[in-house]
Amino acid sequence: MTDEAKEIPSRVVLSPSLKKTSGNDAVGRGATLALNCTMCHGAQGMSLSNSPNLAGQYPEVVIKQLLDYRNGHRSSAIMQAIASTLSDQDIRDLAAYYAYLPKARTAPTTYDERLPALVRVGDPLRNIAPCISCHGQVDQKLGAPWLEGMPKQYLVDQLEAFANGTRRNDPGAQMRNMVRAMTREEMNEVAEFYARKASAGEPEQTARVQP
Repeated sequence: MTDEAKEIPSRVVLSPSLKKTSGNDAVGRGATLALNCTMCHGAQGMSLSNSPNLAGQYPEVVIKQLLDYRNGHRSSAIMQAIASTLSDQDIRDLAAYYAYLPKARTAPTTYDERLPALVRVGDPLRNIAPCISCHGQVDQKLGAPWLEGMPKQYLVDQLEAFANGTRRNDPGAQMRNMVRAMTREEMNEVAEFYARKASAGEPEQTARVQP
């Protein structure tokens, strides 16, 4: 990562327009481009490795992260090399394709005292907002990814990267400021919650939504 990239966490301006996909043509083009992504992210966007699931991910999330990789604001030798070959249209098409796929879903969630406290209510005394206030179910902050069903170790790795500053592409340092206050046990507990599987042992999936 360059010194400039370290100083500027991201050049992507998040706006509601990024949530809009361009229809079936974009999905088709994105599906073709995604053939290069299957080794890590799975044939239908469901990873069998320690890579994020992309099926059903919000389009602005895919767009932002790919642009951040391309611009050097998020580090990964593999992803930076791949993103460097993508045009703006390629990135939008990939986002449309992955948004079209059904989301991974974990067991049905009831938001009661059985949930980890940081997921449900956060910790105001440590300035930690509840995860569900940004990452779906209760509310989804623009640019905040859908986390349910993600590989546990991937989530732990990202929380640790935010905490130690090796990942810095969060606007306003929001994730870094919150995660630095978390213990390793809390990171593990949150990751375990989001990675949990449905009772049958496989993730359930939501209905496919037309773009």
